[in-house]
Amino acid sequence: MALTFKKRDDLDKVLEDLAALPPQVEFTDPDKIEKTSDKKIKSPEDFLKKFEVPLTEKDQAAHD
Repeated sequence: MALTFKKRDDLDKVLEDLAALPPQVEFTDPDKIEKTSDKKIKSPEDFLKKFEVPLTEKDQAAHD
């Protein structure tokens, strides 16, 4: 969504209004996230394992 303003004052007014809004609630506690959803917290390594492609014998020989 793009906003255009005729004057800098208009932009400043909108930014002030946005700054006055309460912050969005963020769950940073893993226990709370797991209790409020069916998903388990995974480490970045676990996430990347989903995308790993097994090495073929040819690839393994190249890495030796």
